[in-house]
Formats: sequence, C-alpha cells, structure tokens
Amino acid sequence: MVAKLIWYWVVDFDNMRQFYEDVLGLKLVRLDEFGGWAEYESGIPNFHIAIHEYSFDEEDEEEYELETGVGGILTFATPDIYKTHQQFLEKNVECEDIVTDEFVTRFNFWDPEGNPFQMIQM
Repeated sequence: MVAKLIWYWVVDFDNMRQFYEDVLGLKLVRLDEFGGWAEYESGIPNFHIAIHEYSFDEEDEEEYELETGVGGILTFATPDIYKTHQQFLEKNVECEDIVTDEFVTRFNFWDPEGNPFQMIQM
C-alpha cells in the first residue's frame, strides 16, 4: 500500500484554487469544475494533493454541516525555510513562528479555510 493523495473539503473553491496555485505554487494536473475537484502535483512522484468543493442542498444544510480546518497535516519541505516563511507572511498566510527542535526546523501554517499544513527545512 502507498499513499496516493491527500484532499480537503473546501467551501470557496475559486479562492482555494488561487491559494494552492498562487501561494503554494502547485501545478494543476486535473480539474473538474462541475464536480468541484482540483488535483495538484505534490513534488512526490504519483502522490497528489486535491481540494473538493463542499456542496449541499439547502434542505439538507443542517444534516451535512461541514467543519473546515480539521483533518491530517500535510507537510511540505523547502530548501530555505526562512525565505519561504517570509514569502508566506507577505502573502497574508497565517503562519506560526519558525521553531527548531532536535529533529527539524519547521513552522505550521493554514490555508484560508483553516486547513493545517507544516513546512520543514530540507
């Protein structure tokens, strides 16, 4: 068994596409606008990151409440964590301070809907 994909529910599909493409710089490899699905290269062969637009019938709104900002934490790696951190702050990305522990230099950050990510120094 191998990991192939991590995906997140999103509410504002267009805004989230802009985040994944313009802020994270991910290459779009599959787009289904009708189905609300965008899939991106991750930098790992055969492993993709995707977003899926959450939609519901108004009658069923209470039955299908969506809580964003929960789920797994996808970790990215960068050769210059300080430069990446500064670039994210300049693009108004919510970021924690950079920390170094005995294992790694890292910072946590969130997309515009609160989904968590982590950046580590390569």
